[in-house]
Amino acid sequence: MRAIRSTLAIVVLLACGVARADTLTIDQAMSARRALDAVQAAGARVDTKPEVRAWLLDDVAIARRALETAQRSDVKQRLIDVAIRARVAAMLLNTPALTPAAAAVDGLAQRL
Repeated sequence: MRAIRSTLAIVVLLACGVARADTLTIDQAMSARRALDAVQAAGARVDTKPEVRAWLLDDVAIARRALETAQRSDVKQRLIDVAIRARVAAMLLNTPALTPAAAAVDGLAQRL
């Protein structure tokens, strides 16, 4: 009897985990895409330090690919990574336009 209860508890926990590990809705994906577009547009205008711009835009591209197929938790982590890198790039490149774009991405990631 105890083994059955333990097994049932494990099954319930796994089912809850699978139910939460879904992909984004269309509205969430479009909002994330718009936020990533804002970061990409602000980062593309920077001509100083091309290596910083390159890793920021590379991170945006990785996050954009994750929107299509990755699980919600992976997408959330990618968006948080973009927000952090955009804030760092804003400081390194002295580009204040990246700060609100990073805040938008971070806010979206927190709501997922």
